[in-house]
Amino acid sequence: ARAEARFRTQALAHLHAGEHAALEQLAARQWWLERFGRRHLIDDIRGVSALAQGDAQAARARFAAALETAPPEARPRLSLSLARAERAAGLEAEAEGRLRELLTHHSGVTGVQAELGRLLLARGDHAEAAALLRAAVARGGQRAGGGLRLDLARALLASGQPDVAEVLSAAEASGADPDAVAALRARHQSTTAG
Repeated sequence: ARAEARFRTQALAHLHAGEHAALEQLAARQWWLERFGRRHLIDDIRGVSALAQGDAQAARARFAAALETAPPEARPRLSLSLARAERAAGLEAEAEGRLRELLTHHSGVTGVQAELGRLLLARGDHAEAAALLRAAVARGGQRAGGGLRLDLARALLASGQPDVAEVLSAAEASGADPDAVAALRARHQSTTAG
C-alpha cells in the first residue's frame, strides 16, 4: 500500500508539472506494482500522460492494457478514460458505445454524462446533449465548472431550449472564459430578439 501511495503521489506531481519523461522513469521503476497485481495503476498513469501529450493512440493502448489487469471496481473509471482517448483519436463511434454502456451499467461514474454530452454536442445531437449536460451540472452542483456550464448553454441554445441566460450567468460565475460567455450571450440575444 505504501509503494502504491508513493507512486501515485510522485506520478501526479510529475503530471501536474508536465514532467512526462520523469513520469516514465518513475513508472519503469515500479517492480512492486508490476509483480503484485497492481499493474493497471502504471498503465493508467502512462495513459493519462500520453493523453496530456496529445498521443491519443498511445493513451488508448495504455488504458486498454490497464483495463485487462484492473480489479472490477477500477474498470468503470478506466473505461471512461479509454473513451476519452478514443474520442481524442477521432473514434467517435467507439467512444459513444463505451460511454453509453457506462451510462447504462455504471451510471455512478463521475464524468460519463458530461463526456457523452460533449460528444453529442460536437456531433450536433443538441437535445440529447443538453439533457446529459444538464444532468452532469446537476450532479456536480456548485463544483460543476464553467466549461461544463458553457457546453450546456451551447446545447440549450442550439436546441432552442430555455434557461440559456441563466446557465450563462452560472457559467460566468463558475469561471468560464469571459469571451466565450459574451459570444454565446450575444448569439442568444440575437435569436431571442429576432
